[in-house]
Amino acid sequence: LAKSLYGSTHKFYFWMDDAKSGRCLCEQCRNRSTSDQQMIVINAMIKRLQREIPDAQLSYLAYFDAMPLPQQERPVDGIFLEYAPFERDFTKGAVCMAEDEQRQIKKLLHYFGTTHSVVLEYWYDNSMYSNWKKPPKKFSPDNQMIQQDLLFYQQFGFDTIASFACYLGEDYEKLYGEPDVSAFNNDKI
Repeated sequence: LAKSLYGSTHKFYFWMDDAKSGRCLCEQCRNRSTSDQQMIVINAMIKRLQREIPDAQLSYLAYFDAMPLPQQERPVDGIFLEYAPFERDFTKGAVCMAEDEQRQIKKLLHYFGTTHSVVLEYWYDNSMYSNWKKPPKKFSPDNQMIQQDLLFYQQFGFDTIASFACYLGEDYEKLYGEPDVSAFNNDKI
């Protein structure tokens, strides 16, 4: 699957189930956190990927219940952090995150390192802002907030900063025209 889907990069983003409180509760797993369960799976995945693609890298998605650090498992070579703060308050910038959330970012970066680290933000996730229903709602990004957030994440040392861009395709353009993504067109960042 990896060889057929990826051609331009050897960074892979195969995520666990997109569900809160979705960890396995079988006898072997029930005493492991969601983070540890994810680490077991992605460690096995990266080992298999690297047999076919020696320089393959795979993201650990710090998201929902996998935001806390794994306690029992350690990442093998090739695992990198992908921080996805889905539960943060999107009416405020990331710069307004509570101190405990900022400490969590620092812990994750210390644990995984900053090399290849990614922030996956939701600034352009119009599926979320449209309540995951079509037709999409008109979308107006807060470009000033986004630019402040970009600087905020840079100060932590993240290697890459990205955003979902959902519900902004052809159907959106037919209704509202081309979406504004100008916050990423800033040469100061």
